[in-house]
Amino acid sequence: NWLKTPQRFMVKIDTLKPDRPDPSTSIKGLEYVDVPASGKASYQLKFRAHREGTTSMKITFRNPETKESMVYTLSVKSSAADSIETIRLCTPVRQGLPHLLVVRNPLDCPVVFSTAISCNEISLPQQFTVPGKSDGECTLQYLPLKVGRSAAKLTFSSHDLGSYVYELEME
Repeated sequence: NWLKTPQRFMVKIDTLKPDRPDPSTSIKGLEYVDVPASGKASYQLKFRAHREGTTSMKITFRNPETKESMVYTLSVKSSAADSIETIRLCTPVRQGLPHLLVVRNPLDCPVVFSTAISCNEISLPQQFTVPGKSDGECTLQYLPLKVGRSAAKLTFSSHDLGSYVYELEME
């Protein structure tokens, strides 16, 4: 602020890409920012994406009294998440071991997850639904047929929320 008096800027955030609002992405910031006389101010923008993609936005700071404005264009690329957790499963041969996984759905609408596993000693439903704004449960069953150690990757995939990946270590 180059003026000798403090200024208040109204903040407007417009999403440029994707064309339609994505419910799995949220962008939040304060509606106003106050800048001291002959000073500077920081503006904190909170961005959260639940799936891969690129989001571009235009952020406009406008003083309603003087009509001054500054415009910034920001592009954020969200990459695939790393593994959420490593799950260790240990049981004697031919004795089943259930393991319950809880999956959170932050969206308002129900989300269908499909499952994929790279191990034939694990059984679980092919898909399950988690109601909006709640936690869902999926139980997997580990039934080893021979002695030894192995590893696998478990993935829950949803069009709305992307992929949730778990590493499994079995013994």
